[in-house]
Amino acid sequence: ARILAAYAGLSPAESTDFGDVKANHWAKGYIGAVQQAGIMSGRSKGKFAPGEKITRQEVCAALNKALQRKPDKAFLDTYGNNPFKDVNKNMWSYYDILEATGQPQ
Repeated sequence: ARILAAYAGLSPAESTDFGDVKANHWAKGYIGAVQQAGIMSGRSKGKFAPGEKITRQEVCAALNKALQRKPDKAFLDTYGNNPFKDVNKNMWSYYDILEATGQPQ
């Protein structure tokens, strides 16, 4: 959240809607900033899990949002290459992962 907030030029927010982000958490303002900007939405309703490791799925989705890249599903289905054995179309992040790891157009 801190890195993406800096990249996007966001100032720390006063609050966040995540109940698991304590008031004195060092990244609270950055978490609130990326949440309000729509870059990160947390793990589940009301939870950000600030003490947990971020997943590849979450990184790809957040990077795409920060870079304002929207996966073109039809294009990726036709021309995309999935080099990952552990990534498949049933994953919520399938197109985000292909978009984030592909070559720029």
